[in-house]
Amino acid sequence: MDNAAKNLGDCRRPAPKNELLLEREWLNSALQDPEEFQFFYDKYADRIGRFIRVRTGDAELTKDLTALTFTKALSHLHEFQWQGFTLGSWLFRIATNEIRKYFASESRLSTVAGDGTQNTAADPQSGQLDNLIHTEGHNFIFQCLHNLPEQDQDIFILHYWEGQKTREVAQTLNISENTVKTRLTRGRQRLRTMMECPDAPSSPGPDPDLRFAQWATPEAE
Repeated sequence: MDNAAKNLGDCRRPAPKNELLLEREWLNSALQDPEEFQFFYDKYADRIGRFIRVRTGDAELTKDLTALTFTKALSHLHEFQWQGFTLGSWLFRIATNEIRKYFASESRLSTVAGDGTQNTAADPQSGQLDNLIHTEGHNFIFQCLHNLPEQDQDIFILHYWEGQKTREVAQTLNISENTVKTRLTRGRQRLRTMMECPDAPSSPGPDPDLRFAQWATPEAE
């Protein structure tokens, strides 16, 4: 959708009462004209890409999975149901599923090879934020983060990095809010233990409670 068309779309829509109402209007338009889905791509592509980049540590893979996330979202747009959250939560869920499917596939390939063939998948525990985090302490924290179970990584990144409330994290990952809270508590304890190990940098940045939001708080929308 070119800028002229996008501007025309903005002009023909009444001022929204809130974010959900605005997204409902754009969703209805996108269901009629797929080019209108550009609104959601413009709004969420950077955040989805950042999430995938943190989880995979691979810039090229991030591009591929981000594109796949939005392609799948568009093809299944008619299945989306409003549950009090923005469409962004649904996009993060799709991205999470694609990340897990990718690593599951790579794991199977590695097992089948079994002959010393090196798995070329990005190592999720190293080099995660080489271009995003530039201090030793912050890199160390993220190395610790990627030693957590996969679902805990998703929860921490969505909650601390993306700023989602626990209820929205639960919706995104299709788990209960109590599970989110329990895993956050347990994860903080595990991270504190890792960060207090003898090999930890003397000044590992934020305290073990992980004030991730102070590094990259999403701008208010």
